[in-house]
Amino acid sequence: MDKLTGGEVLVRCLEQHGVRHIFGIPGDVTVPIYEALQKSKINHITTRHEQGAGFMADGYARASRQPGIAVVISGPGVTNIATAMGEAYTDSVPLLVLSADIATTSYGKQADFNHEISDQQSLTAAICAQSIRIQSIKDIPISVNDAFEHFRIRWPQTIHIGIPTDILEESDLVDIPSFTQTPAAVPGADQIQKAVDILRGADSPIMILGGGSYRARHLTPKLAECIGASVVTTMNGKDSFPNDHELYLGAGFHFSSIVDAVNNSDAILAVGTQFGRSDFAAVSAMDLLPQYAARQKPLIRADVTRTQLHANIPATVELLGDSKTTITILLEKITIGKESRSRAPTQRIKKEVEKQARELGENYEPWLKAVRKSIPNEGIIAIDSTLIAYLGFPFIDIPTEGSWLYPSAFGTLGYSLPAAIGAKIAQPDRPAIAIIGDGGFLFTCTELLTAVENDIGLPVLVWNDRGFGTIRMNMKSRGMLPLGVNFSIPDLTSVAKGFGSGYENPKTPDELANCIQVALEKNSPTIIEVIDE
Repeated sequence: MDKLTGGEVLVRCLEQHGVRHIFGIPGDVTVPIYEALQKSKINHITTRHEQGAGFMADGYARASRQPGIAVVISGPGVTNIATAMGEAYTDSVPLLVLSADIATTSYGKQADFNHEISDQQSLTAAICAQSIRIQSIKDIPISVNDAFEHFRIRWPQTIHIGIPTDILEESDLVDIPSFTQTPAAVPGADQIQKAVDILRGADSPIMILGGGSYRARHLTPKLAECIGASVVTTMNGKDSFPNDHELYLGAGFHFSSIVDAVNNSDAILAVGTQFGRSDFAAVSAMDLLPQYAARQKPLIRADVTRTQLHANIPATVELLGDSKTTITILLEKITIGKESRSRAPTQRIKKEVEKQARELGENYEPWLKAVRKSIPNEGIIAIDSTLIAYLGFPFIDIPTEGSWLYPSAFGTLGYSLPAAIGAKIAQPDRPAIAIIGDGGFLFTCTELLTAVENDIGLPVLVWNDRGFGTIRMNMKSRGMLPLGVNFSIPDLTSVAKGFGSGYENPKTPDELANCIQVALEKNSPTIIEVIDE
């Protein structure tokens, strides 16, 4: 047992869990953490804003399927990273935010201390699965271990750990116990058998795969083929199933052809999804799937968290367990004596989905297909909350797991650039691209410097429609004059030069494809501006 400062205990715990990178900005109250990092093999990535640190950690987690870690000061550091915490929380991303907190002797006194928030835990509670204030130096290993255990076997959402400044400085003999993994839940045999019976007897089953199904990505295609199920992913789970598979219909429920296909099915197997409104075109699942809501048709739900088995629409059969374990068991039982069904109905529906997608997003189709053509199959696509994403996502096939970074539920702007940087730091050998609107770009464009400093070759496609295009379109659809949505942006050639980035301005999809391919070969970012005429 060694005598360690609170900062050293924290860093030792992170090392024990295999943490390789931390994103953040140092401050006077977090110096003990940085002092310990100097003696650690963990790499610290300095960002330009705490929100950027959070988004980078989010992208890191999505690309690597390992927790992303950010460290910030108390007070303004916590409020600055709050948006990224909310994004990871709503999209079920394992983000661990470590912050300083007011000293134990001063807590709650509102004595005008530097970086003081009287109760950080109350502030962050609504955007975290857990927000913990450390009470003693010996609590640090317990809380860190609990966080990683939560990420592994429960619903992986943001966790915040605040450590009082005096505990970070304090030295004591601290035992850092080895991490012992709790076995993940396994679905009960009776529930498994009910699910097997339903799926074996169904004539037109549908599989709905959310972000929580990614661990079973190599198994779900075989199960879909075995039971003849068409497959729909949520927007968050778009990379949880090969998008080029013949049974794949698409992501989300934005097209009536997909909604009709689900309503015309006679059984649903839903894995790792909340059935949230962001995937149901802002309509509740209860309203969109009335027969399943009324339990007239069987809905099988698999999830690691019991509360999610009835979230937004109740399950007929509950499979509590990890997606990989659950699908493995189902496959073992269903494949016995089961023959694959015809895939013709799926192909018919898929053509209708493609037709509806073109009706809405035909202006974006050639541009996004140029993007997809330019990015190798192992590439990573980070896309922002922007009109080109909302109307163009069907034109981007995602063949590889961990390749789709999109702020689907919280819907924040400025996400894709820092998220792509985090993904590249996690997976440096995989090509990546950030796609972002001109409005969102201005939220986090300073993080280009982080990419420059870390020699990251990253094409940044900025779709310039001179304003907040989605909101402008919504305003016009209401018959009102646009208000507050039209603005100018800086000359991006000058921005690129100032940040040490490249700049390109392609006029055609073919030129765009060439620009992306050239940018991927560089060791610095490239702004690629497409002006929407």
